[in-house]
Amino acid sequence: RMRLYIDAYGLTTLRIVTLWGIGMILLALLAAVIKVFQPNIRICPILAVIALTTWIGLNYTNIDRLVIKNQVTRYNEALRAAAVSAPNSDESQIYLEDIFSDQYWSPDYYPALENIELRTNRLAAQRILNQRAVKKEAEKPQKDPPLYDWNLSFLKLPKQ
Repeated sequence: RMRLYIDAYGLTTLRIVTLWGIGMILLALLAAVIKVFQPNIRICPILAVIALTTWIGLNYTNIDRLVIKNQVTRYNEALRAAAVSAPNSDESQIYLEDIFSDQYWSPDYYPALENIELRTNRLAAQRILNQRAVKKEAEKPQKDPPLYDWNLSFLKLPKQ
């Protein structure tokens, strides 16, 4: 079902993490089946190593770059399909905002925007991204993070 969502709506960071989670569930089920037939095998440590290794690998992957590359490819394909079905209509900028729907702003988006086929749309996409970058820069980080913040970076000592 997740492949259907990706085919219909495009790749997002959440969908990539969901695919990873589905893979880990599949591995856990396979490990349970193996444990039923081979009860002497210690499968949980192996499963834990695989899960941790793949999670670390996923975090080192530049997911933003994968997402925007996929979205730009889908955007170009949609433009080609629209040009074939209705050559005189200008639907080229309708879905331009949807390219960036996954994240608010990321510097990894800029290189992928060079692959947008129509120059006017490429410039419009860069303008949208620049506006988001300005808004992101204007936002001030909280001095005291909320308790539900899963990131432990607030424990770092302040610079002197």
